Amino acid sequence: MVGAMRARRTLTVVGCHAGGEIGNVVVGGVLPPAGATVFEQMQTLSDVVRPRAGRLVVARVAGFLPDLPMVVQEPLQGVPLDLLLHRTNGPTGVDRRGERGVVMAGAALTVLHGLDLTHPRRRSIGEELQRMAYRSRPAARVDPGLGARMADLAAVLLHCFEPLSREGGKQRIVHADCKPSQFLIDGTKVGLLDFDHAGMADPALDVGTFMASLRQLGCRRSPKARRPTFSNMDRWMCLERSFLDSYCRSTDVDDDFRQRAVWYEAFAFLRKAQRAFARSFRSPVAGLLLDEARLCLLSVEARGAS
Repeated sequence: MVGAMRARRTLTVVGCHAGGEIGNVVVGGVLPPAGATVFEQMQTLSDVVRPRAGRLVVARVAGFLPDLPMVVQEPLQGVPLDLLLHRTNGPTGVDRRGERGVVMAGAALTVLHGLDLTHPRRRSIGEELQRMAYRSRPAARVDPGLGARMADLAAVLLHCFEPLSREGGKQRIVHADCKPSQFLIDGTKVGLLDFDHAGMADPALDVGTFMASLRQLGCRRSPKARRPTFSNMDRWMCLERSFLDSYCRSTDVDDDFRQRAVWYEAFAFLRKAQRAFARSFRSPVAGLLLDEARLCLLSVEARGAS
């Protein structure tokens, strides 16, 4: 059986065995106008990572189709981490392979951030926050209350941005779209997909984005309430801590890295809330995501005070 999942600029074709396990993933990324530059960067990345034969694996570039433009990559073995996390082990637990996969993903991500590579794209978080503040204006015309919450959250994030030295730290190559569905678990190896958003930024950006995406997996529609809600949050927040602990154990990070990671988690929740609102302004998901962003900021403020 063959299925296809389409993202904004990426086509991923997944091949499944009869038993339902993912066998391999073939990735063809549809690139922006500077596609040739992205192709060169992806080729360099695959050449650097592959010979190391470590815990991180990236797909080797097979070719470039300039007329589309599209990068075609060789297959990667493994099971997408988000699928493992949706499998349960009993009524409340996560499949043990999902738990191990989260820990493995944290350690593997440090390999990417530790590469001695540069990227021509710079991820300006300050500029992105300003765009987020601007996007709250049209949202306010549709839903004044929700738009005001988005604008207020963007203002608070901007206020915290300079004191926490978000972009003053060491810039490393980052994935910039880091979430469980981008990780393939295959034994002791971890594959990482879709580098078309990659650039230079604080590595805490990837960590916070992954943590927000992980918690978002807990947002499900309640049969009784007939609306989405975050359920079994202890389970998802425990997985968040496991991921962050694994990352920090596997690399040398500064003292305030955890604080920065949680700030970036709030940043990711605001971005996700605005995207959810753009998809469906009637959905309560955007409001739920803003609530989670506020919880993250409370954690940052509490850690800063202590």
